[in-house]
This record gives sequence, C-alpha cells and structure tokens, in this order.
Amino acid sequence: MAESFEVTFTYKPVISVDSVNLIGDFNDWDLDRTPMADENGDGTYEVTLELEAGEYQYKFVVDDDKWQKPPEADYYVDDGFGEKNGVIIVGDEVPLRVSVKGNGVIDFETLRHNNSDVKFANPLSRDRISIRFQTRRNDVEEVTLCYNDGQKQRIQLENFATYEEFDFYKAIIDLENPYFEYYFEVKDGDKIIWYDKEGIKEADNGKLTDLTSFQYNLSEVDIFRTPGWVKDAIFYQIFPDRFYNGCKENDPEKIEVYKDEDTRCDAVIPDWEKGVPPNPPVLTEETEFYDNKNEIHPEAGYYVFYGGDLQGVEQKIPYLKRLGVNAVYLNPIFKGTANHRYNTAGYELVDDTLAIKGDLEASEEYVIKLIEKLHRYGFKVIFDAVFNHTGYEHWAFQDIIEHGKDSKYVDWYNIHSFPIVPLYKQNKENPPNYDCWWGFGHLPELNVKNPEVRDYIFQVTEKWMDPKGNGDLSAGIDGWRLDVPNEVKEVVPNFWQDWRESVMEINPEAYIVGEIWDNASDYLQGDEFDGVMNYRFRDAALRFLGLNEIKGDEFAAELSKMYFQYPEQANYSMLNLIDSHDTSRYLTVIDEDKERMKLTVLFQMTYLGAPMVYYGDEIGMKGEDGPDCRRTMIWKDRGYTKPDYDLFNHYQRLIKIRKQQPALRRGNIRGIDIAYDQVDGFKRSYGDQQLLVLLNAGKEMIDLEVEVDAADGKYRELYQNRIVSVDNGRLHLKLEGITGAIIKLS
Repeated sequence: MAESFEVTFTYKPVISVDSVNLIGDFNDWDLDRTPMADENGDGTYEVTLELEAGEYQYKFVVDDDKWQKPPEADYYVDDGFGEKNGVIIVGDEVPLRVSVKGNGVIDFETLRHNNSDVKFANPLSRDRISIRFQTRRNDVEEVTLCYNDGQKQRIQLENFATYEEFDFYKAIIDLENPYFEYYFEVKDGDKIIWYDKEGIKEADNGKLTDLTSFQYNLSEVDIFRTPGWVKDAIFYQIFPDRFYNGCKENDPEKIEVYKDEDTRCDAVIPDWEKGVPPNPPVLTEETEFYDNKNEIHPEAGYYVFYGGDLQGVEQKIPYLKRLGVNAVYLNPIFKGTANHRYNTAGYELVDDTLAIKGDLEASEEYVIKLIEKLHRYGFKVIFDAVFNHTGYEHWAFQDIIEHGKDSKYVDWYNIHSFPIVPLYKQNKENPPNYDCWWGFGHLPELNVKNPEVRDYIFQVTEKWMDPKGNGDLSAGIDGWRLDVPNEVKEVVPNFWQDWRESVMEINPEAYIVGEIWDNASDYLQGDEFDGVMNYRFRDAALRFLGLNEIKGDEFAAELSKMYFQYPEQANYSMLNLIDSHDTSRYLTVIDEDKERMKLTVLFQMTYLGAPMVYYGDEIGMKGEDGPDCRRTMIWKDRGYTKPDYDLFNHYQRLIKIRKQQPALRRGNIRGIDIAYDQVDGFKRSYGDQQLLVLLNAGKEMIDLEVEVDAADGKYRELYQNRIVSVDNGRLHLKLEGITGAIIKLS
C-alpha cells in the first residue's frame, strides 16, 4: 500500500461567508464532498485529509458558487478557464536527512542561489546589492561569498533566517564596479565545496580550476526604491465616520434604504455615545435593522452613519501629536452612500457629509487645506482607494441605468443584459445582471481592460497627488492604500506596473501599499507595491504573543519566512498591523488580556517595518469582526466603557522609544537562539547602535542568559527603565511573564 500523509488545508475569506468547500483532484472536483469548518470562530476554515504522495490540483469554493484560487500553494497551473488552480506537493520532494553542523557532510540537494530572483540577488542601488544563499537547516558552518568587482574579495555570509528545513544566509556588499562576478564557498567540518553558476563543484586533488562564476551588472537592472520616510513612519488608521464628529452641520440626513418596492428601512444617525452598547444581541438573517452593530441587512449594503468627519480629524491633530504617530491612513473619503465609502459615486468627489455639506467644490478645497495642515504638523497622509469596483451610485453606472446599451459608459462595466436589474429588486433568485464584487449588487466591478477606465483611474490618482495641478506636492497625498488589488491584477496583469510608473512620475517618494492578506511576493518585485498590509505579521503575533498557541521558534520561523520571501526594501516598507477595519479588534480576540496586548505592541514598535495603529486600539477599544470592529471612538467615560489611559500611555511610551532609537526604525534585524519555548528575541543594529529585544509570551518568570556581542558591564533596559548586566559576553536578565525587554547594548 502506498504511504499516505495527513494534509490540512486552510482558507480565510476576506469577508464573512456562509460556507467554504475544498475541491480538487483528490475528490473528483465534487462541490459537496469536502466541506471545511471554522471550528474556533476566527474566520479560518480547515479540513484535514489523508492523501498519498503526489501532486494535487485544488481550489476553494465559497458560498457554493465562488471559486477561489488558494492564496498559498506550492505552485499554480492554468485551470483552463483563464484562472489558476493551486498545486500541493504531498510527500517529501527531496528526502531530507537529520543534519549536524561540523560533521563534514553537506546536503548538496538543498543548496540554492538564483541571481535572477530578487529573493537571492536584490540590487539596492547602483553600487550596493544583497546576496542570499540557501542551505539545509543546521547543516553547514560557513558560507562565504567570493566576488570580483575589479578586486578579488571575500565576505562571510550571515545566517539571517531559518524556516521549515532551510537556513538562509545573506551579505550586503558595496561595489567599486557595477559589474561583478561571484561564487560561493561552503564549509562544514573538513569539507569544502564551491557553488557557482553551474552548481556544485568539488576540488580534484585539492585544486579547483573550472569555476563558472555568476555574473551581475547593476547598471543594467531596475532598482527597487521605496520611500525613505516610511522607515520612520508610525501610521494611524482612521475610519472617518467613527473617529470624531467635528461638525454637526454636515451630518447626513436620514437615509432611505430600499429592500423591495414596498418596504424601506430608515437609517437614522444614532447617538455617538450610545451607538454601540455592551453585549450587542445575536443577529440573524431576519434582522432588518442592525442598530447595535451599526449595520442594515447585509443584502442592502448600506450602513448607519454616526457623523464622524474630516473636521473631526482636524480637531484631533493635537491628540495624534500627543500619541506620537506621524502618518495618517484614511479609509475612503470619496463620495458614497455607505459609511465605509468603498462604494464610491466618484473617486474625484469628496463626500460632502465628511466636509462641507451640499458643496462638493468647497469639500474638495477643505480636503486640500487639511492635507496641507497635516503636512505642516509633520504628518504624511495616504488615501484608501478601491479601483476594482465602484458603487451602484457612481455617475458612470447611473448613466448606464438611464441609457442602457446606448450609454457612452456601457463598456466601463461588464454588463450581461439590459435593462440593469434595480438594486432594490435583487435577491438570490434575481441576481445582478452585471459583474460585481463577491456578488454584491451595490458594488459593480469596473472593466479595467477598457482604456477609458484606465485613464479615469490615472487621472483621479494624479488629482489627489497634485490637486493644484502645478507640482505643489504639499497639497497632495503622500501615497495610496489599494483595496483588493489582486482582483485588478487578475484581469490586467500589468495594470499596477503601469499605474506605479504614473505615480512615481508625480511623486517618486509616494508610498504604495496593497491589501494582500497572504504571500505578497509577486507584488513586491519593485514594479508594483512598496509594501502590503501585513496580515501575516498580525497572524504570527496573535498566535504567539496574543493566544500563546505556538512556541517561540515557530513564531521566529514565521517571521523568517516573510523576511526571506520579500526583498530588503519591502521588509522596511511593510504596514505592520495587529487589526484593522476588516478584522476583529485584537483585544477582543485575546479575551481582553491587556498584558498580552501590551506585549504585542512592544513587538510591533520594535520590529522591522512601519507600525500601524487602528484608531482606538490605543485606548482599549473592542469589537468583533465586521462592522462591530468599527465602533465609535471612545473620547470620554460612557458608563459602560471608557478610554484606557494606561494603555494609551503604554503606546505613547513605546512610540517615543521607537522614535529615539534609529536602530528600531532603520536597523537590520537578526534572530537569536533562546532555549525557552515561550521566549523569542531579535537584535536590531544600525551604525554603531545595537539593541536587543526579548519577548516572554509565557506566564512564568524566566531567568535568561543570552550570548551578546557587547563588552562586560551595565546596560540600560529601555522598556522597564532598569539596568541589566553583561558578564563574560552573556547578558543576564530576569524576564517576568507576559512582558518584554528592550536592551540598548551600544
């Protein structure tokens, strides 16, 4: 009988769904045979199968009819319908033995370098490059880069990442000549081999004469440049309707939401302080008006407004300065009928209920002045945009509704028949007759293949980056957060490459961050995004620090995996979040364990990349997934809830430490070996500065002894403001349970 393996498939939809099924070669693509379950309610669906060794194609099916490509697979193949199937390899592709350093045996099969892959050869400038090399885990003692840039040189590579069965080594070298040649020398015990363009070479009678070096010319490749300011940025995400109501005059009127021809649901503006009471009731499909969850029936797609606005953002600038953040990410402010405004009626239009009610021109002028003011106060500003779909109310779609196939915008969307099925008549038996996002009729998808649509998107991009049209970037935004960009790329593969070129022509220091939930390598090659919303960072932090369900070495492996998969530049430009408007609040997920929240924030403020604070996290806001995580900001004691000023002070103190220590913002990173399952740590280095960060996710105090590259003596621990000692090259520290340390070693 063939050997079988236990394989677990997981899938986390980006929105709430009713069902997920697994289909593939192993079940004859039967839609009903392999349902998946969300056992712990965290939004991740799983199923475990027994499969024989081999390769299998597969997909996920959401709500019985939405076929989804797996976000991570061993590789992908065409499915014959213009999309991709994931492929999983079951069983060991290469038999791996137990490896031991120093035994003189090297696993040749796992050695790897590819100078056409930016994961292995990443040009940082015209005279600087990062070179990486892969070996079997714990298998070799030294990897040396031998290169010639007009002068023969050698540099030993540093082991910078370990995950799964592999170690990854790296060196960043400065070159005198953009053209250089190189090969690797790999040593273990008394065994030395060389790795060149042709593969592995061994000496014959102690002599090696037939090396074929890798060749690289930095003058002939594109350099992936990311904005320098992002390394120093600490972002604050604001969902405008729920942040602060700074102007009662622009509050929305009562909104009539049509569910059918005879029934309408009136969405009034609730009281800010009473909008989300504790213990909201359980909601059902029959619930017409979700007052406690701030939501109308999901098929309507419209939401209750609370009146938060851009005047509220302006009035709270002193609060943001006091917290210490220096960059603002605004959820959409474009005109829309939902409080989230992802259903825009026009990207070029500011929603007047966020600015000057009844006056779109004055609203635009107000936004420009607000951007200028934020800039004067030292803030960068990025806008949220979804160029994959618009709202049902967008002027182009409305023109199609009015004029049918005679509309000059008819090719801006993918319409299947005429007339358009009215939104209030749509249901499962009478679905939309046009392409729309995840089947939601109020979100018709743009036809991004249409050059007119492309030009429109490029024009509104320029409008907000240079609103005065004269190159005065002080009035323009500093970057973009892109909603569901993967869906645009699936339709037009080079769309974001062209768009990035346009953005860089306007402002070479603009920041482009995409909403990609899984491995984003394809988007971070230097020609599309600078970084992504780092949900993988969140998942790793949640599992180790928040829920304590994995060990420290597993946590370190997840971080190492991300670090290796992304170029150096992108690692510094990742938007590191612990929650957002699309997830449950972190504090809620971890059962309101504030000490674990504090430990997670310590990690967030010391790790590689740009931290992002979701409004209200700093004062202990809670909320489940969906609209509940978008509760109104707590500005004063509500009786049943109040701002947590202790947590605010904690955020404030860690932000201050990050700002004061360049190594925490711009330094490189290296993991350290720690013998305790519940402890992890890493070093940050920049110039002559070196800091050690330690994280104890366990409940017990640990008496740590860590080998460090520092002279014997006393050193300052910044987090708890205490003194620690180094004796004989080893740091000694008692680390309490569920806490951390930041030690300044130089």
